[in-house]
Amino acid sequence: AEIFYHPACLVDAFFRFRPTGWWRNDIRQLTRTAESKQIERAVLSDIRMLGYGHKPHIVNALRCFSEKPMAGEHAATNAVFPVLWGSRRFLRFCSEAVGGAINQDRSIHMPYCPASPAPNLLTNQARPIRILFLGSNVTKGAAYSRRAVLDALQRTNGSVLLLRSRAHGINASSLDVMRQAVYTLCPEGDTPDSERIYHALSRGSVPVLNSAFQPPGFADWSKFSVRIRVDPGTGALVLPTGVHQAALQYNAQMNARTFECELDNPYFRRYVALSVMRLATHAAVTTARREARKHHN
Repeated sequence: AEIFYHPACLVDAFFRFRPTGWWRNDIRQLTRTAESKQIERAVLSDIRMLGYGHKPHIVNALRCFSEKPMAGEHAATNAVFPVLWGSRRFLRFCSEAVGGAINQDRSIHMPYCPASPAPNLLTNQARPIRILFLGSNVTKGAAYSRRAVLDALQRTNGSVLLLRSRAHGINASSLDVMRQAVYTLCPEGDTPDSERIYHALSRGSVPVLNSAFQPPGFADWSKFSVRIRVDPGTGALVLPTGVHQAALQYNAQMNARTFECELDNPYFRRYVALSVMRLATHAAVTTARREARKHHN
């Protein structure tokens, strides 16, 4: 094999074992716990015992490698697994892109894999809400605010704003309101990526994306999404209408299952296969160059 993948659920472990309230209080609290130390030791032991530690390995990670160094709380996440995440030894399956363009030679940017789409999703389904936001605004101690974009939302005809506390989260039944919305507003939060984007698509609602979001290359996103734009005169959101809106709606509903991370999804299979080939090719070229330098020296 040219490249290996260790399937340890590191992102799940990160959220399970991080200190309570670390984001709101002090990012320096985000350090290694006994559990994370044990997990990292076990993964490194697996790789070493199999005898292929010299080969490139992919692990699951929260953040993607980017062209610019991460800072603040995003960089602090690497402290949880300082070898698996904090070094550049391992390649990544990752779900969040921060700090500029993704380094495609070291990262495979995955979507937030949603649950199956709502049943009986009909292309001619009436959608009485023009644009919806379901989520939280700024919370005390958070490093971002959605105030400006939510003000623009409230100036937009046909908008619905449903604020929910981050602490209480959003359940599946409340997400079904997206089936009533033509558009779903997806502003930037802790990161440009958001489950909200994929929840909207799985319910046939057109996501209105923040400017920093970097879409995984499963499909042509211009066919079923738009970017956030604000009219400087009215202060309201600018949304397509007429034929353009109808095309976006149709394509959003046709792509409701595109981002399911399942083996029977041909889009998912092709994306992962091509991405792994890209990483393996780059790793092989890098290794060959390194060996050539050694021989030359």
